[in-house]
Amino acid sequence: MTDRFDPEDAMRRAWQRSIPAHLRAKPEKPDRAPPTPRQSTARVRAAAARRAELAPRVAELRAQGATMPAVAEALGIGLGTVHKIIRENRIEAPK
Repeated sequence: MTDRFDPEDAMRRAWQRSIPAHLRAKPEKPDRAPPTPRQSTARVRAAAARRAELAPRVAELRAQGATMPAVAEALGIGLGTVHKIIRENRIEAPK
């Protein structure tokens, strides 16, 4: 153990404190285990399954000439969800 009043140690500590925190050497992190599947994966899959269920109805409404906001309102889903379903299933716009 070093003496608290050791002049060399005091200088070394003062020098280390003079370096801004974002420039100081960071301690090595221990190796981490590979990430485990997250619970959100299940939610993502559930949302994709729900969009797959809605796709035929979205295609039907779009074929009838409904706008994207009208489709969203008719199905009780968000406009972004309608857009995602149309994009994922390549549903053509009404002509």
